[in-house]
Amino acid sequence: MSVNEEIKMEHPRYCPNCNGDFKGKPIPEKCRKAGHYGPNPDTHYSLLIGIETPGYDGVSLWKCPFCHHTWNRFYRVDKVA
Repeated sequence: MSVNEEIKMEHPRYCPNCNGDFKGKPIPEKCRKAGHYGPNPDTHYSLLIGIETPGYDGVSLWKCPFCHHTWNRFYRVDKVA
């Protein structure tokens, strides 16, 4: 896969480096039903760390909380930082 080959990296479940699972604790059902997490909420919190960078309003990079591997949200890159 080339550095600039686009792949869907919206909200990954596993780290591409260490294969760590980002699935966290369950979101309480009363919170999901109350609409606090949108119309089709996930059932569990995520441990994935989103990083914002200057010049873009939103998450540009993902970071693994286990191995600290950082990668671009929009393009697969082996190491960003």
